[in-house]
Amino acid sequence: MPRRSYELNGPAPTAPILTDATAAIVDRIPARLPEIGRRMVERYRSEIADYAALDEVILYSDVAGISVGMFEALLAELRSGRPTDASTLDVFRRGAARRVHQNIPLESLLHAYRLWSESVWEAIMAAVQPDRPEELRTALEIAGIVIGYTNAISRIVAQAYLDEAQGVWSDREVVRRDVLEALIAGRGASGEVRRQAASIDLDLQESYVVVLARRIVPIGADLEDSLPDHAGRRLAVKRARRRLRPTSGELAVGLRNDQIVMLYPTEDSNEVTRIREQSELLAAEVGGSGLVLAVGGWHSGPSGIASSYEEAREALEIATEKGTPGVVVAFEDVILEHILRASPSSERLAADTLEPLRAYDARHRTDLVETLRAYMDTSFNLTRSAFVLSVNPNTVVYRLRRIGELTGRDPRKPADLLLLCVCLKGLPLRRPPAGA
Repeated sequence: MPRRSYELNGPAPTAPILTDATAAIVDRIPARLPEIGRRMVERYRSEIADYAALDEVILYSDVAGISVGMFEALLAELRSGRPTDASTLDVFRRGAARRVHQNIPLESLLHAYRLWSESVWEAIMAAVQPDRPEELRTALEIAGIVIGYTNAISRIVAQAYLDEAQGVWSDREVVRRDVLEALIAGRGASGEVRRQAASIDLDLQESYVVVLARRIVPIGADLEDSLPDHAGRRLAVKRARRRLRPTSGELAVGLRNDQIVMLYPTEDSNEVTRIREQSELLAAEVGGSGLVLAVGGWHSGPSGIASSYEEAREALEIATEKGTPGVVVAFEDVILEHILRASPSSERLAADTLEPLRAYDARHRTDLVETLRAYMDTSFNLTRSAFVLSVNPNTVVYRLRRIGELTGRDPRKPADLLLLCVCLKGLPLRRPPAGA
């Protein structure tokens, strides 16, 4: 296998790079790629603190996906001798751009690429059969290509990262990341944070309510779709400033991971209803972009921002699971779901109580579970439940009686109805299919 000077965007090498030994090594690797990707992520987490702080979904879906994709592209080069195509490079660029919003510093990103290179080399050596000298010689030649590939990709993703960072943080309407992180961590009272805020012309108020927005990603879509593009972010920020109008102070807007974070200054809890109403107007405008909004509670003082953010984040996760864009969910709306999510036995309780209904529905093609859900969602109103279900109120009465017979819990008795509602809340939330 001829050695060559690696140029990712240059012409293909004139001599074929594939040899029998190269093919033998390369063909042993694809079956191990999922495990290799998992080990890469675990290494990033153990050696880079910023990656250890990432959500596991991002790590094992997004980060692992990019790492495996790069390895696949390298293997394709070894097979064909042709440089990686432009569309694949764009995938790597977009991955680097997402790290900006996931609060990964450029130094940590490049550190991960160095660890990727080491992991790739280890995987290649593991694929070599030591009793075949020609494979050992070929592996040493591949090492040079791996180094060149890593250097070239690192330059490309570093530029993509800087371009994205410049595009985000050059917008004066967006709060700088370090200031935003300090505020939602509850450190807004410190002199250093106030000086940093003043340097970007942000006049900090005493208390804030946190409003979050996130794009709902259809099942099966790429994680990169969870963030609007530059134009989408600017439009969302512009609309937020138009709709969320504090009586005093200034709305502060920032970007964090896949969230648009809005800090709404308010003096007391009496304004939470007003914030909810304004958020609903905003949701109606941005719902077409797939965004869902969540509102935290009011907590006094700069340290209360952290509590409000956590409440809004929890509500946003629940709203995202429901999969309905253009809605606003306040933490007070999902307190029961919050309690159930924290209980390790909630799913078992829900399954044990409602399984007879689900089994009956499956066997007889009935809608007992949905009838119970409609009854709960309409505040236990028979007429409204019947309207939602498009049936006669007497049918709802009959179904509720049947629910009692099957579960041993009579929906007409407060204690039994409460348990049924709790179990219904504990069922895994189902997201509608894409386009629904």
